[in-house]
Amino acid sequence: MIRGAALAMTAACMAAFLCAPLAAHDLACGPREKIIAQLQQKYGEVVIMRGIVDGAMMELYYAPTKNHTWTVVVSRANGVACLLVGGDNAQLISPSEAPPKGNSI
Repeated sequence: MIRGAALAMTAACMAAFLCAPLAAHDLACGPREKIIAQLQQKYGEVVIMRGIVDGAMMELYYAPTKNHTWTVVVSRANGVACLLVGGDNAQLISPSEAPPKGNSI
């Protein structure tokens, strides 16, 4: 259930990011440990998906409580992480609830 929801949410996040790219100076970046701690303490977000993209680690964080916030974080091997995109009122969708292949939303 979470895997399908995570993949759908990640695809939506990446589509939103690619359609309206931010300049590098607009990204919130800093030490990975500090950024992750803030997501956990301030929003109650936990990682629900992790993958590798262009030599960096991309993670999707989600808060099952507190307005159902979500955040996509990209971390580099040098310990720097950036908040790529985020929002609230997320809804996890199980694969059985997703539209059948070939059907538009």
